Amino acid sequence: MLTNFLPSQVNQLTDPKAIAFAQSIQRIALATSLSQHPILTTYIHKGSGVTPILLLHGFDSSILEFRLLLPLLATQNETWAVDLLGFGFTQRQKEINYSPTTIKTP
Repeated sequence: MLTNFLPSQVNQLTDPKAIAFAQSIQRIALATSLSQHPILTTYIHKGSGVTPILLLHGFDSSILEFRLLLPLLATQNETWAVDLLGFGFTQRQKEINYSPTTIKTP
C-alpha cells in the first residue's frame, strides 16, 4: 500500500523495487524563510554508518531516481534522499517561483 500523499501515477509502478522504495517515502513539514507556512517535503532515510550520504536528484526529477542506488549504499552507510524544493513529491507553494533561474545555486 502506497502512502496517500503520493500522486496517483505512483500506483502504476510495476517494478517491485520501485514499489518498495515508494512505500518507504516519508513526508515532513519544513519551516523555511521562503514561505509563511511549512513546506511538505519528501525524503527517504535508510541505513547507518559513520559517514552519512545525501543523494540529491537533478532538475525536474524525484527521489525515485535513487530506487536502485539508495538500498545498496544503505547496507553500509546512513543514506538520505531528499526531494528538492518544488520537485518530486515536495509540496509546491504558490508564492514561490520554481523556475530554473530562481532555483540554481550561485
